[in-house]
Formats: sequence, structure tokens, C-alpha cells
Amino acid sequence: MFEDFKEKVRERCNKTAEPEEQLELAPEVCEKLKERGIDPETATLQQLFPETLDACGSDLSLMSGAEWEIMVSYAKIRKSLLEKYPQTQEEARLVGQVWAEEPDASCQINIQKAKEDPLSKAFIKAVDQLKIIYDKIDVLQNKASDYEKFCLRYYWHVSYNWNHAPNKESFRANFQDRNADLFEVVEAYFKICRKYHVPTFEEPYYFLPEKRRQEVKLEGDMLRRSTNYSDNEIRVSILEGLE
Repeated sequence: MFEDFKEKVRERCNKTAEPEEQLELAPEVCEKLKERGIDPETATLQQLFPETLDACGSDLSLMSGAEWEIMVSYAKIRKSLLEKYPQTQEEARLVGQVWAEEPDASCQINIQKAKEDPLSKAFIKAVDQLKIIYDKIDVLQNKASDYEKFCLRYYWHVSYNWNHAPNKESFRANFQDRNADLFEVVEAYFKICRKYHVPTFEEPYYFLPEKRRQEVKLEGDMLRRSTNYSDNEIRVSILEGLE
């Protein structure tokens, strides 16, 4: 491993100036951009990574891949419990149960009947996590710079789609020789979270298999020693020039 590291540093130091690599997008992303009338070749960061506001104005695009997985899991568990233990508004009134859904919703989860279901613990855990996630979104939405928000959105794009893209192999192929890019986007995410004192729900590189994880870490060590890398600077090279 140490010999590999020395060789990588040697390659980096001897490397002549080359044009910066451009951001590669998965085919399905390119198709969605074209459907919106956007040319993937000339798209700006704002077009590539727009905000995604929910009904309350929270920008869900600032979530990480792990946080998005929590939200998806919550939705699936909630749907299952709602189908198994439905409670109408009339039934809720009769037993003095608070109506937790929208006023026009036809039913909610019958808490008393659902509490013995093993899924209930997972549901409560997901609810508690989502409360923290939404508080985190509020901080980032109000305090992070535009560039930092683009970095956060790109991190979601990479960390979630790595294991959930419709064509995972095609998506991963975009990063075949780009360990430095993976290192930078993950570093940027955790730097931003530390800067604004918000929690994280994942370990660095959690979405990568162990071998690739070690390769990316090795690339990061090499960058720290052979470039003017700063632990304080938030920078994702692949996003530069797109603003």
C-alpha cells in the first residue's frame, strides 16, 4: 500500500498541465435535462443542481444520500402501517386520538393497534431522524453559500445514485478513473457540515465498496502531500467553471 502511495505521489508531481476534466452526467440525467430544454453540454450549476422545495419550503436537495434513504425508508414504513392499521377521523374522535394528518386525509395510523408491530420501532426512529434532518436543512438553507449548496447537491447526486441509479453500472463508470473527484466531493460535504455544526448520518465514503473506499482515501492522502490542498478550503474541482 505504501509503495502504491509513493507511486501516485510521483505521478502527480510529474504530471504536466492538462485540461480540467468536465462533469460527467449519467444518461438518464442528460435525458431529463433535455426534456427541460437544457443542453447538458452548456448547463450551469443552477440548472444542473436546482433547489427542490417541499410544500413547507424546505430545500430537500440539501439532504445527503444517507438522509434521503432515511426519508424513503420512512415513507415505505408509514405506507405499510397505514395500510395495516388505518384510522378514520371519526374513529380518532371517538377515542380522543389527535389527528396528525392533513385535514382532508382519509385516514391515519392507528397508534394503539400499530404499537405492537415490529415496524413501529423503525417508524419512530425514522420520525426522530427526520426531525433532526429537517433542522439540519433549515440551517444549511439559511447559512450555506450558493457554492456550498451546489457541493451538497452534488454529494447527494453521487452518494445516492451510486447504489440507487436506474443504471448503476453506467453511473459508476463516470467515476472510473476519478478517485480525486470522489475524495473532493465527500470532503466538501463533511467540511460544510462541520462548518455549520450540523450532524451527519453516515461515515465518509459509506456508499463505496471497501476496496474503492481505500483507493479514494489513498488518492486523498496523495493530494494532501503533493498539492496545495487545504483542510479549511471547500472546493470541488469538477464543479468549477460551471457557475
